[in-house]
Amino acid sequence: MPGTLSKGDLDINVRVTSEQFPVLIEKLKTIYEVNQPENWTNGFASFKNDFRELGVQVTVIGTLDDCFVAQRNYFLNHPEAVTEYNELKRKFEGKKMNDYQKEKAKFFEALETSRLA
Repeated sequence: MPGTLSKGDLDINVRVTSEQFPVLIEKLKTIYEVNQPENWTNGFASFKNDFRELGVQVTVIGTLDDCFVAQRNYFLNHPEAVTEYNELKRKFEGKKMNDYQKEKAKFFEALETSRLA
């Protein structure tokens, strides 16, 4: 997302139909390492390749998990949200990833709530 701080990795969101989802998941399992399986749902799965610093998030179009494009668009139109997100990232730099991920989830929940209000 333009303007956001990054650790230098690349995240890719692949959006598919519900019929394509299980087929793609099985194919990606042969190419990448499964990432955070505890977060997987019927509409979301993630993979990673640490060597390439690459993350792949697969979402089913139209599900609640299909939020990445809307998040990107929100950031593009709300620079103050980019600033807030960057401050969150700075706050947790060098700290436990689990703590950062919890706060990041809260940030995006609040962002989603404010977007719908």
